[in-house]
Amino acid sequence: MNQWWAGLSSREQRIMIIGVIAAGLTLVYLLAVEPFVKHMQELDTSIREQTELLQWMQHSEQQINTLRADTGSPGRRVSSEGGSLLALVDQTAKRSKLGKAIKRVEPEGSQGVRLWLEQASFDSVLLWLEKIKREYGIEVSRINIEQLDSPGLVNARISLARGGT
Repeated sequence: MNQWWAGLSSREQRIMIIGVIAAGLTLVYLLAVEPFVKHMQELDTSIREQTELLQWMQHSEQQINTLRADTGSPGRRVSSEGGSLLALVDQTAKRSKLGKAIKRVEPEGSQGVRLWLEQASFDSVLLWLEKIKREYGIEVSRINIEQLDSPGLVNARISLARGGT
């Protein structure tokens, strides 16, 4: 190796040194800097998403507390004209024996609610949907029902909105 190096002209030696330095810097960038920067961007995105979720949850908590204060006793029905649609859907679903099946409830736009049910009784889901339509004017805007292996049980993704909105 020394003999090969000594056989190179000083110009070729400088080019080789510059090439080795460039290759080294490229490797450091690709193996250390770029993954670090990418990880930091992912963390930043995650923090932003978690902050938005926290703000939504705090706002929902305020709505729930307001709704609880307005309704008085837990058994009193929420008016179809006032109150949070999110809280109304959650409360009526729980009263209709769907509480254990509720996996997620979230707002959909300004006038709707999206609900995820897992391993829910198909009959209970239909009866509940009919009841909230009749009593509160809440209509299904979109529904996806997946039949499970267990007879009578389904997974459902339901989008709801107040009628006339």
